[in-house]
Amino acid sequence: MSEHVGQGYTHQELLAILLDPHLPKSEREHCLVREIAALRDEVARVVRARKEDRELIDTHWLRQMALNRVLAKAKAEVARLKQQVDKAGRLVAAIDLVHADPAYLGVWTMAQMHFGPYRGATFTAELAELKAALAPEAATEGRAGK
Repeated sequence: MSEHVGQGYTHQELLAILLDPHLPKSEREHCLVREIAALRDEVARVVRARKEDRELIDTHWLRQMALNRVLAKAKAEVARLKQQVDKAGRLVAAIDLVHADPAYLGVWTMAQMHFGPYRGATFTAELAELKAALAPEAATEGRAGK
């Protein structure tokens, strides 16, 4: 506890004032009343400050918990997206493997000889877009592994 009491008196000075037989009783009482009022004000200020501190701490923890929930969702979404990118990369590799297979090319040659040229969708543009989208991912993974 501070050495000074409400109005700036030390405990010893306040005790000396209260016990001074030369001061009139009313002046001693008035001094004591002022000190008690000052102490009440100080206690009220400390209580308000502690309440404000608690509110700040509570707000901080609520925000931190919300941030942790958002962060957990974001991490889960990143993991899910990485799985999807991995699946897409495996699909592109499988399609490229099939496209390069001589047996597959032979089927197309035979089909064109018997049925004529294929006129359906080829999805070549979509496959090219997917390859382009996966290329930075593959480049990033290659640098991370080195």
